[in-house]
Amino acid sequence: MAVRSYQSDGSVHIAERDIDNIQDAAPEDMLQEIDDILGDIHTKSKRGTIVKRLASQYLPDFDMNNPTDSGHVQQLKDGQTDAVQLASYLEQSWSNAVDNGIYGHYFGDADKDAVQKVYKNIWGTDDQEGSIDLGYIFWTNKDIKGICTTPGTEKVGDSITLAYIGNLVRNNQQIAIAHMCDQGYDVPKRSDVSCDSLGSTVSTLMDVLGAIILHEYTHFDRIGKAATGTHIGDKAYGPLDVKGLSDADKLINADSYRWLALEYYWTTVCGKTFSGPRDDRDNDESACQPGKCIVQ
Repeated sequence: MAVRSYQSDGSVHIAERDIDNIQDAAPEDMLQEIDDILGDIHTKSKRGTIVKRLASQYLPDFDMNNPTDSGHVQQLKDGQTDAVQLASYLEQSWSNAVDNGIYGHYFGDADKDAVQKVYKNIWGTDDQEGSIDLGYIFWTNKDIKGICTTPGTEKVGDSITLAYIGNLVRNNQQIAIAHMCDQGYDVPKRSDVSCDSLGSTVSTLMDVLGAIILHEYTHFDRIGKAATGTHIGDKAYGPLDVKGLSDADKLINADSYRWLALEYYWTTVCGKTFSGPRDDRDNDESACQPGKCIVQ
């Protein structure tokens, strides 16, 4: 299992930039497939036959007869469950997260209601599939932006993208298209990380694929902007640098939500208090070496 970590000096870290041209990157046949799915959802809704909740959508470019593709879909599904459960741990015991001080590591006191709403918008009271809004995220197996790196070709100084997401509107519906690069699938799932492996400080040893997916969810305007009133972007990355932001920037920084969720989850599950991240020792990333990992 690869050790997941990120450096605060920028040499190795999760970084993410807003994507505003995902519709231009998506091929027309993909957009048509999405339109067809949205049309089917609308038809079932009018007939009263739509399921109560929608899981994230997986486009047909995942070949379910291919063991690699089907395995990746299962990882994304497991990651969605982990993301939802990370959010539910916080949302269902919010006052405890505030009172024990972990909330204050990542956000300002005045923003408690908005931050809680972001997690609520992910969880949606369903511990397995989460909010119905997650059903409007379409995962594609195609690197439509052409920014992923072929495993084994990473070089010193390269930025290695783990995943990316972008908002767009189709059929009058706010949706998002997301893609996980090959290196992203190396991030462990929650059940593969043990308390004994985490050490005593907040670090990227806590990292799980579900937390990266949760990070992506906050960028989806049905989730993040619906709670904060402003699109959630990226101001800082990793457990160390997010703490140095102003309160205003923390509210609209995706990795702040990721690290609050991770610290609170592992503190609760492991029954121990973790001290704050020290320096680059708690931010190293090996999966993308000799490059640096980013998430867009």
